[in-house]
Amino acid sequence: MDNQGNIKAMARGSTPIFVQGWKDSKSHCISDKVIRNHGKLITKSSTAIQNDEDRVVKIFDMRRFKQCVERDPYETDMDARNLLLKSCVRVALVKDGGANDPLKTPCWFMIINLVALDMLKTKLPTVCSNPILYAQNSTLNSGINESTSSRLSRIMSQL
Repeated sequence: MDNQGNIKAMARGSTPIFVQGWKDSKSHCISDKVIRNHGKLITKSSTAIQNDEDRVVKIFDMRRFKQCVERDPYETDMDARNLLLKSCVRVALVKDGGANDPLKTPCWFMIINLVALDMLKTKLPTVCSNPILYAQNSTLNSGINESTSSRLSRIMSQL
């Protein structure tokens, strides 16, 4: 993570690494470079670039997140949840099984940008205190289940 709150990543080996959700750029704050590479991070074997610094890419763009906070409506509960989920990035290892269903991807993890969550809590406290975030019987459209949503809610309460 850099000083602005951007999250950067690099594929150090030769196995593919994917940033999931690159096709739906309105639901995520992924950088243009990742979108141009179809979500795939540059591996050592896929390019002639030998310098590691040249393979580092921004997988979470804080500038885009700030624009979303200022631009996107958040009148409904689903709008508030979607705004919160924009602070998360899913990264798949070896295979990209699809952005909408994480169960089709055998190995993946999620990065939650706490700087973005803190900014969201400061600028839009009503979004972070929305009672729908604590609901137990709902499933998100972006492929993240209710346990992930409740974990995100617990993190928000600790900020």
